[in-house]
Amino acid sequence: MRGPLLPVGRSAGSRTSLWFPALALLAFAVRQIPGPRLVDDAYITLRYALNIASGLGFVYNPAERVLGTTTPLFTLLLVPWASWAGREALPAFAILINAAADAATAVLLAKWVMEDTGSGWWGLLLGTLWALSPASVTFTVGGMETGLCILLLVLLARAYRRGHFA
Repeated sequence: MRGPLLPVGRSAGSRTSLWFPALALLAFAVRQIPGPRLVDDAYITLRYALNIASGLGFVYNPAERVLGTTTPLFTLLLVPWASWAGREALPAFAILINAAADAATAVLLAKWVMEDTGSGWWGLLLGTLWALSPASVTFTVGGMETGLCILLLVLLARAYRRGHFA
């Protein structure tokens, strides 16, 4: 289902889409500037991932079988990296996943607005605003799953908007 406004023409869309890699790079780079600033819940998720990678199970404390992480999917995404790179590199990988997700979100938002309005510039503006959003940068460097969740929500909203759930 198309948006209520004009569709993007081939030439306008193709000219503007040349900016997508730069937009993704901007979003990713901006999230590298502050460095890791992990919040306390991130340490819980990281500990679960390390315990799973060490063969102790999906536990915070090995002797206590209690699910205490609020992010089981994100925890499982971290396990292979925890197995391979270990404890020291795990926070950086959590931030890397979210920085990549935020970069994808910036491009997806830009593309979505371009398609619905027919204006590549409005799309790039929204994508750039997301890329530079202090709140999204703060959540990403906090080490939690927020960037990944927002990407999944935007993908879901876009699929709904296009009528994939009718």
